Amino acid sequence: PTLLVESEKWLISLRPSRYDGKKYILVYALWEDVFNIDSVKEFAKVARLEVKILHGNGVCDSADGKKMIDPVGFIQLISNAQFVFTSSFHGLAFSIIFHRQFLVSIKQHSARVKSLLASLGLQSRFLPPMGKVPENMEAIDYELIARKLAKLKVHSMDYIRKMTSEL
Repeated sequence: PTLLVESEKWLISLRPSRYDGKKYILVYALWEDVFNIDSVKEFAKVARLEVKILHGNGVCDSADGKKMIDPVGFIQLISNAQFVFTSSFHGLAFSIIFHRQFLVSIKQHSARVKSLLASLGLQSRFLPPMGKVPENMEAIDYELIARKLAKLKVHSMDYIRKMTSEL
């Protein structure tokens, strides 16, 4: 259901943005020990971007210190990031919704993530746990992804209509 809602509708639900305009990489570490943080920091250094780490408990570590993040803040962090490293299906989904460049890494129960990546032709965006961040990544073509996602949405809505009509 997360992917059925367009980015504009997600953004409408946000309070006035608290975004300060600083460019950053977001590491959404729902699961710890999935990303090699030294490799991520090297990637950020080369890209000249700050690193913000959002832990599964809702605490975000950044150059500005630690703070608790609510659901609105979660969406804002992803929608404003230059690049997202995520160990979560929803981190992946919102990265796609907001057309963010990303890498996803999950140790276990990764079938849903891998299925979505395969459906969109983004298998190269799966990073093995604790893997080194690739130095050269081609940017995701979100025009192509939008067309593929639109077809998936039609299929999903048809399925929902069929299931609800049978109730």
